[in-house]
Amino acid sequence: MRPGVFFVVIVLVFSLTALSEPVPAATEQFPRMQIKLASQNPEADLSSQAVKFWGDTVTQRTGGRITFQYFWSGSLLTIAQVFDGIRDGLADAGYGVTTAISGKIPDVALLELPFAFPLDDDNIIKFQGEVNPILDEIFQRFNQKIIFNPTITADPITCKSKFLDSPQAWKGTLVRAAGRWQAETMKAWGANPTVINLGDLYTALQRGTADCALLVYNLLDSLRIYEVAKYITRIDHSINYQVVTVNLDVWKKLGPQGQKVFLEAGEQAKKKSLELRKDLTVNIIAKFKGQGVRFCTPSTEEITRLRDATNQVWDQIRKEQGEAGRRIMAIATRYRDKVVTGPVEGDRTPCSGR
Repeated sequence: MRPGVFFVVIVLVFSLTALSEPVPAATEQFPRMQIKLASQNPEADLSSQAVKFWGDTVTQRTGGRITFQYFWSGSLLTIAQVFDGIRDGLADAGYGVTTAISGKIPDVALLELPFAFPLDDDNIIKFQGEVNPILDEIFQRFNQKIIFNPTITADPITCKSKFLDSPQAWKGTLVRAAGRWQAETMKAWGANPTVINLGDLYTALQRGTADCALLVYNLLDSLRIYEVAKYITRIDHSINYQVVTVNLDVWKKLGPQGQKVFLEAGEQAKKKSLELRKDLTVNIIAKFKGQGVRFCTPSTEEITRLRDATNQVWDQIRKEQGEAGRRIMAIATRYRDKVVTGPVEGDRTPCSGR
C-alpha cells in the first residue's frame, strides 16, 4: 500500500472510531453550581453509596463545574421534611421515600406497602421504567424532577427479644412502621403499629418503646440496629419506593446538557447500586451472626398469610386513588406474581414453629 493511501486509511479509521465514542460537552456549557443534597440515610449506607456515585459522576462529567454538598442522616432535612424541603428550595436535591408523602399524595400510597413491587434486578428495573414517568408527573407538580432510584435490599422483621413467625407471635406486638399504610399493614398482620422517626429507632428498641421494626437489611447494618435487636425473622419483602429528585428551578438552571448529564449519571448510578447490592444481604447476615443475631425463616404458609393480608390494605388505598394512582396500581397488579415472598439467599433456617 502506498504511503499516501495508508495515511488516508488511518485517518478514516480514527475518524470512525471517534464518532463511535460519546463526545463530552465542553465544560463551559455547564453552570457553576454546588448542589445541596439531603438524605435521611447514613453516609455508609448502600443507597447513600449509589447517591454519592451519581454525584461524583456528574462532577467528573462536568469538569468539576457542578459539585455536591451532602447532608447525611437527616442533618439538613429529616425524612418527613425532604419532599417539602426540595420543593421549597431548602435543599437542591434529595433522597426521599414514599412513606413520607403518601399522606399528602394518596396516588403514591401503594408503593410504601410490603410486597408491593419486585426486588430482583430484572423486574425492579422494568417496574421503575413503567412507574417513574407517572411519578415524575406527580413530582413536577411539587417543583421537583425525578432522577433515579437507588436500589435497596429486602425487608425482614427485626425484634428485640423474639421471632415473629406465627399469627400468635404477631398479636399485640409493638412494631415500628414508617407510614400510614405500613401501619395499616401491621394491623392486618396482627401487630400494634407505632410511628417512630428513623433516627430514634435505635433508642426506641433499646428502651422498649418498640418491640420490632420493619427495616431493610442495609439500614439495619448502617444504623447498627443489630446491637439492640437480635432476632430477625426473614419475611424478606420489598417496601417503601425510593427516589432521588432535584428541585425544578435548579433543574432548569442546568440547561439541556446539564440535564442530560444528570439523567445519564442516574442510569449509571442505578446500575452501580445493583452491583453494590450483590451478595450484600449474605454478607450482612454473616456479620450479624458474628454479633450474636439470630435468624429464622417462617413457613411458606405464614409468609403467604402476610402477603395476602396486604390485599385488604390495597382495597383501602384503592378508595383514595386518583387517576395517577390507578395507573400505578394497574402496573403493580401486573407485577404481583413476580414479587418474591420470602428470602432467596443466605441463611434460611426454618423457625422452630414450622
